Amino acid sequence: MIIDHNGDVQQMTLTLQFLIVSLLPLSFIGMIFYTWRTKMRRQRLFIRWSFTLLMAALWSSSVLRFFGGEAIPEAVVFNWGFLSSYGLSLTAVTLLLTTTAYLNVAKGSSRVTFVVSILLLFTAVALDPEIWNYYLPFFNLGDIRITQFDIWGAVWVTSWLIPVMASWILAQQLKSNLSQSILRNQINYWLLVISLFFIGFALASIRQLGQSNWQQLGVIIVIIAAAVGTLTLTQVHLPELQLAARQLFSRLAGALIVFGLTLVALYFIVQAITNLPPETAAQMQKFILIVPATLFTVLFTFIFR
Repeated sequence: MIIDHNGDVQQMTLTLQFLIVSLLPLSFIGMIFYTWRTKMRRQRLFIRWSFTLLMAALWSSSVLRFFGGEAIPEAVVFNWGFLSSYGLSLTAVTLLLTTTAYLNVAKGSSRVTFVVSILLLFTAVALDPEIWNYYLPFFNLGDIRITQFDIWGAVWVTSWLIPVMASWILAQQLKSNLSQSILRNQINYWLLVISLFFIGFALASIRQLGQSNWQQLGVIIVIIAAAVGTLTLTQVHLPELQLAARQLFSRLAGALIVFGLTLVALYFIVQAITNLPPETAAQMQKFILIVPATLFTVLFTFIFR
């Protein structure tokens, strides 16, 4: 009787990865509760930002489809893929609505952009080759062959790019009309939030068949953007942005040094005392090294602070 442990090890690894990645959408939910507990006075701004975080949570949850294995039905995987594409665009649209509420700009300033973004979103759905059974004939643009997928990709990227760029322009216009003040510093933070959203969306737009590395990296950057945005909207007095950036990079450098030294120490310790079976060593080694090193770094940084 031969017992094959490879399937069990692979399923255990997928389950562990599923649980770890599930923390990404839960981070946005946690920010919603934090925003609610701060009792933001501007009701319209609170609703729009909460809706933005909710859309980001739904979009980021689509990354989980890569770690479900055979336990997740194909229909659920397909619908999660649909949410991955168009949840991103909806998050960008709600970011624009939040920006207009935060900056108190005239309603007509973003109405056209909002309508155009929604139209592009519906156009992308109508062109999506993974949803419909029809295919548009390809054509040549110079030496480049243009397919329906290329057209869909261009429309889809434009559907989230336009509201993000409109948010940036509105914030930049307001900043140019302000002198050095607390409000100008808050606008600088909001411009940083929009920039991080743009970087995260751009990385998440990189698609590789069966791979989620770029999407996960994009989600992590959007989580950072959402965290900065939540603090910007809930805190009245924020430190000057350049000073805060220098302090942050200084602490990150210290944390990375501690993490590197801890990782090296754990590597030699594991090599000396571990006695894992051969079939599990390759699968679990990175978790044995990285997870304790991360926990130790967080604990050490907190105590040192």
